[in-house]
Amino acid sequence: MYVDKQAFVDEVRREYATIKGQNIWAKKYFEQEMPSDSGLHQAEVSAQRCWALYTASRDNALGFLLLGEVSMRSKIALVQNFGLNSAFGHEDDEPWLSPWLGSEIKNPLEAQAHLSNIDPATLDARKHAHLGGLQGPGSILSDRLWTPLMNDAWLLGGVHKEQSFHLVTEGLGEQKLVAAMDALRDQALLEQTRADPGASPTSNNATLQVLVQEVWRQWFVDNPQYLYESWGPRVLTRELLGLMSFGYQPMFTRQELGFRCTDARRAADATISAYSDALDRLGLHKGNDPAARSAVLQALSAWLFARDDVLK
Repeated sequence: MYVDKQAFVDEVRREYATIKGQNIWAKKYFEQEMPSDSGLHQAEVSAQRCWALYTASRDNALGFLLLGEVSMRSKIALVQNFGLNSAFGHEDDEPWLSPWLGSEIKNPLEAQAHLSNIDPATLDARKHAHLGGLQGPGSILSDRLWTPLMNDAWLLGGVHKEQSFHLVTEGLGEQKLVAAMDALRDQALLEQTRADPGASPTSNNATLQVLVQEVWRQWFVDNPQYLYESWGPRVLTRELLGLMSFGYQPMFTRQELGFRCTDARRAADATISAYSDALDRLGLHKGNDPAARSAVLQALSAWLFARDDVLK
């Protein structure tokens, strides 16, 4: 853990060029509102931005953070319940804003075209009215100056406070997931009462826990795009590797997949450079290189399911 802001800023400044170079795909994000005079100046600006997002996640109002698809920010009820977590204002150039601004258009390109036809002043007024009170202290990451490095800082903010993290699956096969969990509950209760007819049924038994983990295993198998796309690893993969590296363990329940800190020492030792080293050892920055992808998925598979052959 960092002793103070200066220690954090100094390390980010040192690691900036390396991490930027490892994430060529994010070049446009690293250059957002960035001075063009020198790399050293850019590193300083980035370090200050990272600190702001680190403290935003560390001090969030709910004491936990949500992981998932960018699209979860378009789920009005979700954002209203959990709020956005940002240091420099929410991202405002994505189609996810469309449902907040009076549009029911589902197609992302059509939604973007719809937003572009709205008078800028009107659009800004709508954004402020709908989202102004929901950004800052919440649990859903959304920052208009986002970079992979800032994402790492955001994760460390939660890790250093030993906050829990929770995976949002809404919009990604959650109906099938819920149906499978309900079926498991009924199956486990039936097996329990058969084994001990006089016992009071309970859904909190060892048999059910094993079956719940199996349903989650199948969900990952059915949704490989949640971790890797054709172009390379998703940000969620980067985040899960961070939690794996810094003392967290998965918590499988019928309701959700969460992640709880079980090793406070490893969480306290988490740093930007340690995070970067952990990703580099597994080859995350090599994109869809077959050997690197296999190494990453085997590591996550072993951590999640105690088997290295679940995720492909």
